[in-house]
Amino acid sequence: MDPISAAASIVGLLSAASKTSELLAKFVRRARSATTLAQAVLSEVSDISACLSQLQRYLLGSKATSRSHDDLLSLEQIVVALSNCVLIFSELEEAIDFLKKEDPMRTIQIAQWLWKEQDIRLLLSRLKSSQVSLNLMLTTMTW
Repeated sequence: MDPISAAASIVGLLSAASKTSELLAKFVRRARSATTLAQAVLSEVSDISACLSQLQRYLLGSKATSRSHDDLLSLEQIVVALSNCVLIFSELEEAIDFLKKEDPMRTIQIAQWLWKEQDIRLLLSRLKSSQVSLNLMLTTMTW
């Protein structure tokens, strides 16, 4: 995969992150007693979106780096990290799909959230790991 294709795949990830953020933000606003987990996932999605945007700018060439730093990180490593993000966002979208349905009572959504809480915690952990990986890559590329 060339840098332009990798940068283009980031657009899809940013779109998925935006949709996920929108659903989570709506849930957090409506469910006043929303768990700290929902807020943590929302924060992590926001953080990883920022990393993806920086990575996209780098791949498109707007961030200059030293040639010696380019040798420390291969495009394949970036693609692996992006693929991992795609999997995580796909699983996260599936896990919170129930938030798309309007529930005037909110109790059903809160119950569904609690039912899926363990799965969402695991996804949060994976999101954090991916964000750390992306940050390390960005640090390596721009150091």
